[in-house]
This record gives sequence, structure tokens and C-alpha cells, in this order.
Amino acid sequence: MAENKQMKMMEREHKDGSMRFPMVEIEGASSGPILTVTAGVHGSEYNGIDAAVRLIDEVDPKQLSGTLRLVPVANVPGFLARSEAVVPMDDRNLNRVFPGDPDGSYSAALADFLWTTAVEDCDYLIDMHGGDIFEALVPYIGVAQVDDERVTRETLEMGRVYGLPYILEPRGLPGAEDGLSLAAAAREYGIPAILSEVGGEGVLCPDDADTHMRGVVNVMRHLDMLSGEPTVDAPARELETDFWTIEREGLIYPLLELDDSVEEGQRMAVIKDWFGETVQELYAPHDATIIAVVTTLAAREGAVIYQVALDE
Repeated sequence: MAENKQMKMMEREHKDGSMRFPMVEIEGASSGPILTVTAGVHGSEYNGIDAAVRLIDEVDPKQLSGTLRLVPVANVPGFLARSEAVVPMDDRNLNRVFPGDPDGSYSAALADFLWTTAVEDCDYLIDMHGGDIFEALVPYIGVAQVDDERVTRETLEMGRVYGLPYILEPRGLPGAEDGLSLAAAAREYGIPAILSEVGGEGVLCPDDADTHMRGVVNVMRHLDMLSGEPTVDAPARELETDFWTIEREGLIYPLLELDDSVEEGQRMAVIKDWFGETVQELYAPHDATIIAVVTTLAAREGAVIYQVALDE
């Protein structure tokens, strides 16, 4: 690897096991911002991971201004275990504990390791996701407003040039009582940051990885790190998003599909018990468009079944 492409396995010890993740820094031929691009915070979201690995070779340092920092697999234990969403050591969602705690549980300490090593000194952040094992989704950008108007403005600008159909701001984030998502923590720290979601169901799709790569290149062009203009097919719809959850365990049968428009009060899912008896019917609390749907049969109490975009 060329001298201006530095590749290293970052390692730190923890009482519950060693922590490690790969990191690559590509130093450009001229000065510019530091853009950190992470993937694999959820270890089974493969399209962002594949895109990050491919970007290592695709980005030419001679054509680059600034520094591109890539973390292709942030959650190595989850990746190797083919785990949905969580870190196997403590069964916690890594994307709910940032900026982390070096003296906390394995996930909290890993979040701190990622934060202090790859994020806190960067100028911009893209956290690439790929739809987890249990969900199918419509590609979207996740953003949120913060008190810093510059951060909010630059975050939205990044989201608009990434080139996905939706830009969504959450009303709430399930499971976030222990901390923040990586992108949300970055924004609170003063770093413009987006989450990009492309893919689903734990499947690696080259076209979806290509979409991520185009999005990152578009952002780099927008930031004047690469020459050229961003290429966006159509403006994104900018809406609020919400997460609809279930109350009973058992077997879940969704009745809606991606991109469906649903009206308040419309029947949207059935939950059956272990013997096939219907124990709950779910109805839409709002008018909305279905952005993500759980595609596994398993229904856990309190789990998300749909992510929706709330229509204007």
C-alpha cells in the first residue's frame, strides 16, 4: 500500500476481551478537511462495509484534498458472529451508546475507542449502514437538527448530495436511553454528520454498495475534496420518521410492504402466539409511508416492526 494510504488494525484491551477494528487513512496531495467514513457499526449490514473496503482502492490520493479516514468494520465481534444490531459480548446496540465510556461495558468502551480514535478530531462524518438481518428498507439519510445552526445546515447539505430518496429526522430513537447514535453524538460535538441506510436483510448487494460509494464521492465533491460536481438524480423528500413497535411476543405477520402509504387506523400487522392463535392486531397510529419493515417471523416484546416517514 502506498505511503499516503495508511492501514492499521487499531487495538485496545478491555476486561471483557480485546477490542480491535481496521482503520485506513488516505492523505491527499493538498490540504482539506478530514472526512471520517464508518461502516459495520452493526456488523451484519454488509453494503456499507463493502463500499468502505472498495473505497480504499477507488480513492486516488493524488486527486484528493484533505484526508479520507475509513473504518470498514467498526463492530468486528458482531461482524464475525453474524449478529443482528448488537455486540455479542454484552448484547448492547453499539449505535445507542456513543460517545461511549472507556470504563464501561464492552460496547460502551468500544464506542469510546472508535470515538477517540476515528471521530472526535474529524471535520465531517458519514456513518454507512446497510439494513440489518431482520429488516428490508427504502434507502434514506438520517439527520437531526442541533442547536448549532452551522452543524445543522452542513449536515442537511451532506444529506442532500448523497443522493438517496429520503432524508429523515427521527421523532425518537428506540433503545437510546444509554447514549446516542454515532452520527447524533458527532453532531452534538459540533461535527456535521449523516447516517446513510442502503440495503437490507443481511444481504450483500453490489448495486447497494455502489449507491453508498456514489454517495460518499458526492459528499467529497461537495466538500471540495474531489473535483467535479455531485450527481443527484432527484431531490430527496425531507420528512420526520417514527418507529412503530409491538407489545407482545410470538410470531409477527406484517400486512404492509415498503413504500406503502398507510392511513391512520389501517390494520397493519397480526401477532400470533406459539400455537398460531391471534393475540393482537395492530393498527396504524398515523398516516405514513413505510420506510422499513421487519421481515423475520420472530416478535419480541417492544421490538420495532415498521419505520415510517410521516407524510406532510
